[in-house]
Amino acid sequence: MEKVREKIRKYQQDIDDANDRVADLEEQLNAANERAENEERRADDLNRKLTLAQEQLDALEERIAAENTAEQLQQAVIRAETAERKVADLETQLEEADDKVKAAEEKAEAASNQLSEMLRELGIE
Repeated sequence: MEKVREKIRKYQQDIDDANDRVADLEEQLNAANERAENEERRADDLNRKLTLAQEQLDALEERIAAENTAEQLQQAVIRAETAERKVADLETQLEEADDKVKAAEEKAEAASNQLSEMLRELGIE
């Protein structure tokens, strides 16, 4: 009878450990989802900045076409090149943000899969 009680205690401890692990995984999943949402917001912000920079670049290109003197053209070229560098930098930042979003989504997916697997092992679906 004592062996049965000991097995019951062991199973209960295993269940408690699994429940703790499920709670940890849920916390990790929530944190990963929150990071992914933050990165998505950052990517959206970078997209808006990129669009604005592209519009500024387009406006500068239009001004270059309309300017007459060599000095004005040279200044406009410098501004356009600066704007192009800014656009390139923003595109790089956007790619980095997209990579972070993908990584966060993959981590969230892995945590979700691990949680599902543990729940299946516990007979909870």
